[in-house]
Amino acid sequence: MMLTSFLSSRPLFRLRQSSNKKVAFFKTHRNINIILTMSTSITSNAFRLTATRLASSFNASSACFSTHTEPIPQTGEWAGCRRDFRAPISISGGAGADLIHNPLFSKGTSFKMGERDRLRLRGLLPPAVQNIHLQKERFLATFRDEESAIKKNMLLEDLHDRNETLYHRVLVDHIEEVAPIVYTPTVGQACQEFAHRFRRPRGMYFCEEDRGHMAAMVYNWPHKDVHVIVVTDGSRILGLGDLGSNGMVR
Repeated sequence: MMLTSFLSSRPLFRLRQSSNKKVAFFKTHRNINIILTMSTSITSNAFRLTATRLASSFNASSACFSTHTEPIPQTGEWAGCRRDFRAPISISGGAGADLIHNPLFSKGTSFKMGERDRLRLRGLLPPAVQNIHLQKERFLATFRDEESAIKKNMLLEDLHDRNETLYHRVLVDHIEEVAPIVYTPTVGQACQEFAHRFRRPRGMYFCEEDRGHMAAMVYNWPHKDVHVIVVTDGSRILGLGDLGSNGMVR
């Protein structure tokens, strides 16, 4: 048995049946081989419907990640940006001002006009649209004008608190320059002085007063998609001794 895609003449999948099972072989648009096996107790019509839906869903999802071959624009609001569109992401917290103040998703002045209209940002940002490369150069100019290492650390942390994408772009492109600022020797002083320049909470804090509440506390964390958890008591950081909550800087 062979079924054909509605969009092309190539087979959507091939159906074979043995004495105890039905097997469908098909290939997605990204050449991913899929084998679907079901018991012979399933009717042929039900099996064909399941295989058709599975094949269609894989092809639809792979189409969302198709690669565009057009060159990267050098001018305009798309300058330096690829047009490899991805499936829409789900953002908790809505749009508008909430989105601007979310460092995970905020791009600052890098939001294009179409994005500003769709996300209700028009009027909440300066009208000029700047790509991430120009944003990085402007930040580095301010960063390099500062002579104090601890103040450079503060500039980077302020950037981290408002635009994590740009923060990591700076680190990746200029790791030799910024590594001594985000790590030794500057991070030791940053840990010691953390309580004096606390700006925005990061991470979660558990203390002895929280006994009996810790299981419920973890649900206060705003993000649901958590892959890694780092737990520390801050008792030995860079040989500086017990820094307690100040170790959160690390």
